[in-house]
Amino acid sequence: MELKDSCLTTGELIDKLQQIWNIHVTKAEVIAESTALCRKIFSEENDYFLKEFQDSYSQERARLEGRICKLLLNNRLPVSEIIPSTDGKDYAVIKGRIFQLQHYVNGTSPTHNSLKVKTLCEASRYLGKIHSALRLSKLPPLFGDSWISKFNENESISFYKETQSKVSAMATDEYTKQKVLCDLDFRITLTKHMDALSKYFKNLTYTPSHGDYTPSQLICKGDSIQKIIDFSNLHSVPAVLELVRFYYLASDDMKCTDCLNSDSLKTYIKTYLEEFKLTNQEIMSIPYVAAYYLGRNRYVYREYSDTGNIQALKRSAHLTEISRYFYNNAEEISYRLSK
Repeated sequence: MELKDSCLTTGELIDKLQQIWNIHVTKAEVIAESTALCRKIFSEENDYFLKEFQDSYSQERARLEGRICKLLLNNRLPVSEIIPSTDGKDYAVIKGRIFQLQHYVNGTSPTHNSLKVKTLCEASRYLGKIHSALRLSKLPPLFGDSWISKFNENESISFYKETQSKVSAMATDEYTKQKVLCDLDFRITLTKHMDALSKYFKNLTYTPSHGDYTPSQLICKGDSIQKIIDFSNLHSVPAVLELVRFYYLASDDMKCTDCLNSDSLKTYIKTYLEEFKLTNQEIMSIPYVAAYYLGRNRYVYREYSDTGNIQALKRSAHLTEISRYFYNNAEEISYRLSK
């Protein structure tokens, strides 16, 4: 859910930045809407990046993010530089919400499926370095046994069939309608094989990690990564899952799975392995782990069926194409990776 409204007026915000961080603000601009409200802060000294978190973001999580970012900076990783307040904290609490101030970094976040091999491998190397630097940290787990056990096959199939009914009743062209219904049939088929796929999550290496490593969490100039941002979702996760998830969201090869270059995937994984080791069994499990994780996202097409949003339609179609690719070609991909 997006955070759209601030708890402060612009005047209050400027006063608080002066009081808490001792900076003299000349202007504040909202630059993004996500689970946090983000602003670029212009001041007489420097430009800054201010995040106002949802009420659910706790002081404990803010302290954790500050500690982990410092650890990664000490390991010479280009991560968010959180600016302490005048009382030494990595955050401030204003009207019950957490605020965090960082140095502003010029650059842009890449769009999904836009990265060439050079930048992909740079991102892969940084992910391996993050996993290596955090290996002794204690973070709560994501995607463990309890997550797997919560999956309900019958409930998911019913959800897809309900989505099919909604799509069938939509006033849209017949080609689009049949394409969506066919994709949802595939999702039902995939759902029936989820129990078999879940076994590939057994014996995976779980590592403290970013938790949401995607192209939108990078700031780039040209094909070079300047910063890795937003460590607010820090968790212990299966290393191979975060590795393959970034690939299918970032690689320009995955714009169209018919054009996938397996050599670029292998180069991407080899670069990661130079920084953080995985077993051969884990590497071979990558396509199965991807198919299972993608199969858990049952909301594909639901936003489109509820709103008719064309961008939601395109996102859902692309994610389904990726799901189908990993599921139908898992054995071949696994064999190639084993070499």
